Amino acid sequence: MVIYGHSRYLAFAKHGDGAWTDVPFSFPVCLINIVCFKDKVMALTMVGTLILIDMEVPDCPRALWLASPPEDEKGWKNMYLVESLENLLLVLHYNHHLMFKVYKFDILKSKWMASVDLGNRLLFIDDYGCTSVSACGYFKPNCIYFAQDNLGSSVLPQQEQNMTVYSIKDHNFVDYQINANPSHLGNQLIAEH
Repeated sequence: MVIYGHSRYLAFAKHGDGAWTDVPFSFPVCLINIVCFKDKVMALTMVGTLILIDMEVPDCPRALWLASPPEDEKGWKNMYLVESLENLLLVLHYNHHLMFKVYKFDILKSKWMASVDLGNRLLFIDDYGCTSVSACGYFKPNCIYFAQDNLGSSVLPQQEQNMTVYSIKDHNFVDYQINANPSHLGNQLIAEH
């Protein structure tokens, strides 16, 4: 599946199709993330609506509204969907100051629930997505590692970039300037602690 175009449409291609097929929506959407969660495709709109893409329909997939964004949440800059230990998480990155909030989706209630602990997991976030991994080595659990504009550092390999490590438990953060070479990341994070 791919999100494409200025209007952020959704298309899919199955093995052997030879072409992309648009997913029709009966309501206007502007998608920002898609994830595969428990063999289901979930999509997130720019306004925070969670949509299930039903691929079991014989003719063409259909989009089903699943949940509204968390209540009383305003002013976010970016939102990300991510699967973590069989949980579907919504990460809100706020514009007014460097802060993140993490919500867990309750399937039975079709509602976002506040989540304050990732356990031994951490989240890597950049402008284009979010990934959940186990904490190991130099990386701290229950934290968000946020790097902006990774695309620029891949085009200009000598460019240094900033990474922020945000503690979900303590709600504090530390900024690091790192070399774009990922092999140096662990040493730089340890050196600056």
